[in-house]
Amino acid sequence: MADRELTVHRSSRIRLVFGRTLYSGSRSLFWSLTPFLLLFVIVMGMLVSDWTSRRGLISALLVAAAILLLIKLYDPARFYWAGRVLAGIIALAYVWYLCAELAAEGLASLSPGARGASAFKAILGILIIGIPSALYAIWGRWSFRKGEAPATEFIALQRDVCHAHLTAYAPCDPSAKVGISSSALRCELPLNGLRHPPAGDRCGWYIWGGTEFSTSPEFFKPMHVHHLAEERPEVLPYLALPPGWRFRITPESEDIWFDHSLLEPERDLTSR
Repeated sequence: MADRELTVHRSSRIRLVFGRTLYSGSRSLFWSLTPFLLLFVIVMGMLVSDWTSRRGLISALLVAAAILLLIKLYDPARFYWAGRVLAGIIALAYVWYLCAELAAEGLASLSPGARGASAFKAILGILIIGIPSALYAIWGRWSFRKGEAPATEFIALQRDVCHAHLTAYAPCDPSAKVGISSSALRCELPLNGLRHPPAGDRCGWYIWGGTEFSTSPEFFKPMHVHHLAEERPEVLPYLALPPGWRFRITPESEDIWFDHSLLEPERDLTSR
């Protein structure tokens, strides 16, 4: 029993690392997987003749999963929803697997010694893969730990942004706070961000949506960095830019520039 629990624990850790790596935004990963995913979609489309049959529906689900993964790999920040939908499909697939085995074989399939597909193996799959996938689909993180920083999935993108603009890599502590406006939470466009020097528990970032900006203490509300993955994941790739940098993004455009005036002493603009 102890060996089995250790195996489940190790497998869970592998699943967490695998999920974060797959969704990391790595360009090399995107170009490595894209040919195989496209080939899979094309071959499946040629082989399946009846998409309304059970086999056809399963094939359609696999094709949809491949397309969602392609979309997520292409731009993890803009198409963050594709990763969550894919994770949700994986979680539901394991639940369906369990229900199908129980319906076909009954409680006997719960035995650890059952050969082939079994409800017991479906439960292991749910524990190792299904639950982390469900957590990511709902909350954007791979475990129950709220202290875990979903921003770690965007480290590759953050480094790419800093490298592209020839500036230092200055990531935020996941427990640090940003100032964010209600307009940003409503996803008014464009999404804007600027970074002052960090002070206290603040990382220096202020994020707002639309064209209205205010220095009123009520305009910005404090939020921990790790919560941005749930609220505004689009901004995560830019949060490693050092103090003095700004960004303005829409689904069609991206502007990033340096503003020396931001390095002047600032006051806390967030309401308490």
